[in-house]
Amino acid sequence: TGVQTCALPILKTQLHTKTSIFGCADWRVFADKAVELSPGNPGPALYTVQVDTPHWEMRKMNGHWINGPQFISIWTHIKKHRLHEPYQWTVKVDADAVFFPQRLTARLADQPVPKKGLYITNCKHSSDAFFGALEVMSRDAVTNFLANLTFCRKTLNWTFPTEVYGEDKFFQRCCEKSGVETAEDLSIIQDNLCAAVYKQRKIAEKQKKKKMTDENLWDLVDIPKCHNTSGIAFHPLPTTTSRAWKRRSAGDGAARTPAGRIC
Repeated sequence: TGVQTCALPILKTQLHTKTSIFGCADWRVFADKAVELSPGNPGPALYTVQVDTPHWEMRKMNGHWINGPQFISIWTHIKKHRLHEPYQWTVKVDADAVFFPQRLTARLADQPVPKKGLYITNCKHSSDAFFGALEVMSRDAVTNFLANLTFCRKTLNWTFPTEVYGEDKFFQRCCEKSGVETAEDLSIIQDNLCAAVYKQRKIAEKQKKKKMTDENLWDLVDIPKCHNTSGIAFHPLPTTTSRAWKRRSAGDGAARTPAGRIC
């Protein structure tokens, strides 16, 4: 909430329509401030959970703070309050992703989980195949990750002077150290940020560059199309109007049209 984005009106719309994480058995929204999410809703006011959000380095492609340090605070809060323990699966969802939790529940019903836990990789175009728009982690995966959180902070080269990891990369690298296994499911989300990585690589090959910079990546991201009526998640949809259209097109009969907000 410290940066002027579309996240807050999107989250308020999701809460009002009980979609995305608000359709799960339990949920938390973490932010740098305690902000009311529920004006106009019946019952007691609902707020974001305020956590420390260190600002170390910005992403060049979108001007957002790299969120690895911020998620250390979030995971520490989850560990302290043991929030993941009552549930078989924990899901982290970006605010600008459209997410259908009931479809994910059906997908995970028969998913085998090894002893040390499982997380699902979701992007075939990157060596870091665990993209953060939709992160799906079993209870044992989160338990083992949290047990090794301090160790990973000390042993991973995740901060200066090398690079500052995003939260998804930090989770993946720490799970690798912790013995947590992965299962690939490229259909679990239609993530056009992942698709843009492939476009970026092909352009770099054509121009005979070793690597394109992050500044170019976001220019290659398209709004997802709405043809998949069994899709679990779509990303990115950064406005409330585009999201309502997406939910209706993707077959969510309970979706209602919210007031429009364009950033």
